[in-house]
Amino acid sequence: MKHPDLLPLSVAALLSVALLPTACSVLPEDIRATLPESLRGDTQALKDYPTPQLSGRWQDTDYPEMTITLQQNGNAFTMTREGDYQGIPVKETYTGTLEGRSAQLTYKALDKGRIRPVSGKCFGVASKDSSSLKLTCEDVKKGTVPLNLQKY
Repeated sequence: MKHPDLLPLSVAALLSVALLPTACSVLPEDIRATLPESLRGDTQALKDYPTPQLSGRWQDTDYPEMTITLQQNGNAFTMTREGDYQGIPVKETYTGTLEGRSAQLTYKALDKGRIRPVSGKCFGVASKDSSSLKLTCEDVKKGTVPLNLQKY
């Protein structure tokens, strides 16, 4: 007898969904232990790491002409990104928080010729050694854009 509320799914469809790798995949510890060490991955959640120390000067690896300064107080930080990009002055201000190595930010940018600033959100991860910060930002004009920072 078939249940009327359940949609029929093929075995292939179920397997294709079950086998998709994701960045958020979590294996129970007992299963991880049976895997070769190179396949175990990072067993600690990003939020469980100590808060990284990010204060200082940074470089945008995709736009090295930008000057980036980050100031941190505990798990809160501010960041400025400014300079000339192809003759267009750029000035952006970011405010963020860290939960372990996980970062969340909001930003405001005043583009040349605009009366109002553009704002958005970013999220990402600081490296274990606090030397890089990989962010994904939501920009109303450009869509989703990466922001890859390297500490001087």
